[in-house]
Amino acid sequence: MLGPRIRVAVLGGGFQGACIALELAARGIRCDLYERNALCLAEASCHNHGKIHLGFGYGKDPSLETAKLMVRGALTFERSLQRWIGSTASLTARSSFAYAVHKDSHVEADAFEAHCVKVSELLREATNGKGTDYFGSDVLQPADRMSRTEINAEFEREIVTGGVRTPEIAIDPEALAKLVRARLQSEPSIVLHAGRVVTSVKPADTGLTVASKAGDAVSEERYDFVVNTLGPGRFKVDAELGLMPKRPWLYRFRYVLRAEADPPQRLRSTTIVSGPFGDIVSYGGGAVCLSWYPADLAASSKDLTPPAIPVQLTGAKGAELRDKVLKGLTAVVPDVARVTLSKPVIKGGWMVNWGAAGIEDPHSELHRPFTVGVHRHGPYVSVDTGRLTLVPLFAEQAVRLMEA
Repeated sequence: MLGPRIRVAVLGGGFQGACIALELAARGIRCDLYERNALCLAEASCHNHGKIHLGFGYGKDPSLETAKLMVRGALTFERSLQRWIGSTASLTARSSFAYAVHKDSHVEADAFEAHCVKVSELLREATNGKGTDYFGSDVLQPADRMSRTEINAEFEREIVTGGVRTPEIAIDPEALAKLVRARLQSEPSIVLHAGRVVTSVKPADTGLTVASKAGDAVSEERYDFVVNTLGPGRFKVDAELGLMPKRPWLYRFRYVLRAEADPPQRLRSTTIVSGPFGDIVSYGGGAVCLSWYPADLAASSKDLTPPAIPVQLTGAKGAELRDKVLKGLTAVVPDVARVTLSKPVIKGGWMVNWGAAGIEDPHSELHRPFTVGVHRHGPYVSVDTGRLTLVPLFAEQAVRLMEA
């Protein structure tokens, strides 16, 4: 069992590392949290769509294993957050997602609609028909097939072959990041080592030794447990401990376009499936997040550690990406051209997925990302998150594994 004298290091101050640190603190366990940036949740954890998946988008996984995992994560998400940071009222979603089936989709419209019906059934079974906390949205609201008239009113009729409205929502990841950062700063059981880069983890006589540096200052600390949640650096540390990944992986650096839309209610949250398309996310009050693939894909890598990419894209390159995203989305959702977008900001981060192919490949593991989770090897725990939705679930699992 873990106790107050146990020394724990959490590597990586993204959302996953932050949640593990908060779960440890909730159980009375002190930890050191290492983050290479000056702020926690400064990369992909903050610059994403913020979607809390219920499994509707994974129509390419007929086994429903991805949907089942997402349901578990989504139904854990708000409850865990409230336990760690208090009220989540400021994160309440304003717009639920519609899914538009593209004419070039990897999944036909009828098959996708049938998948959504099955996911609705999974949600009813998982909640015993009573629903649960999901940021103000009713998870038991059944997936609703859009009529041809509704599709033609919202989407380009020559491109969209089907549509489904779902109770799935997104929360603003920037607002979430601010709440989590504030809680980390106020928690005395968490010692934050910001601006420190973890250089190695090695076995010690008991436990493990973490080496890190800030500028020219190098330090080593011994811990009873080390939890690795490093995003682009996780595989390198795993490999140093003899835990080389046994299957192909693919890092992808993707940007998202944040802006203020006027009129604020014109754009509805929409995901275009299934394949290399895009998303519109409306957070309320005009705040939107837009993406279009592959315009927003800055780089991909199969190295243990991917190269450094600027978190923010500005200038001519930023304007070029913005125009490509808007062009791609407008071809499917004409309302994108009918709003005025102000205060555009383009930021992103590295994400890692199993498999060697991108989302454009119908056989890519990106379409069925359920082979993720928490892995313990003695005093060392490595967390393969996969999706934002799964972070609180895996934080609780990681701490339970250390207690076992």
